[in-house]
Amino acid sequence: MGTQLALLQAAQVLPEAIYGSPERKTTDFFVVLPRGRLLVEAKSSRPSLGTRTGVTAGDIDLLNKIGHARKQINATVELLEQGNPAVAHLPRDRPVRGLVVTLEPFHNVNTILCEGILPSTAVPTATVSSHDLENVVAILASEPDAGSRILAALTHPGASIPPSLRTAVAGLKNVANPILAECWQRWCATAT
Repeated sequence: MGTQLALLQAAQVLPEAIYGSPERKTTDFFVVLPRGRLLVEAKSSRPSLGTRTGVTAGDIDLLNKIGHARKQINATVELLEQGNPAVAHLPRDRPVRGLVVTLEPFHNVNTILCEGILPSTAVPTATVSSHDLENVVAILASEPDAGSRILAALTHPGASIPPSLRTAVAGLKNVANPILAECWQRWCATAT
């Protein structure tokens, strides 16, 4: 995940920090952008059948997986606001956004349909699949306004329009992800 985020040339990607006693961890990554900070929590989660079909059992699955990640973002925001030494290396003068990255898409998670299920977050936060993240960072990699685009995409514009990282690449040409392209080439070389 950190390698993918590091494709963003206008960003500095930093790993999680450890704090407290007993020891706890912040979000998995901090992405420092020219005009903002992005807290990224990665979950190798897949939605259960209940989540995919929208039945009540899916609410528990959603809360356990995405809800836990959102709580992690909230805990890290609290550390930032308190000026905790574990996060003192991060700039304090920029807005913060949260991003939960999952292995597979959790459809409707960023919509009003899940508001009553998931805990609220202290900062605007969206959930994205790893596939979408890989595509977006490749497109934004060399864009000078990548940070502004990401912040705008993750700012909830209103109740009827959910935040979506995909909107950060609106109007830009699709670009192949170089990390995935290299993996594909290596696989092809060994498969023949």
